[in-house]
Amino acid sequence: MKVKNEVHGERFSVYKADCVEVASSMTEGSVDFIIYSPPFSSLYVYSNDERYIGNASNDDEFFMHFGFLVA
Repeated sequence: MKVKNEVHGERFSVYKADCVEVASSMTEGSVDFIIYSPPFSSLYVYSNDERYIGNASNDDEFFMHFGFLVA
């Protein structure tokens, strides 16, 4: 997992990284609350990277990509 920045406190951790990579590396049941800005299908593409969730050609493709995070 490539974390660009992280901060840890007594009862929290904050990561600046790929959300799918961070979420998949966490222990099941260890997350109580998540704050993030989800992408919106076909609204704006911030990156041409095929791993970027918002880089989808239609709603079906977007929800397939988004499914990797919510799973």
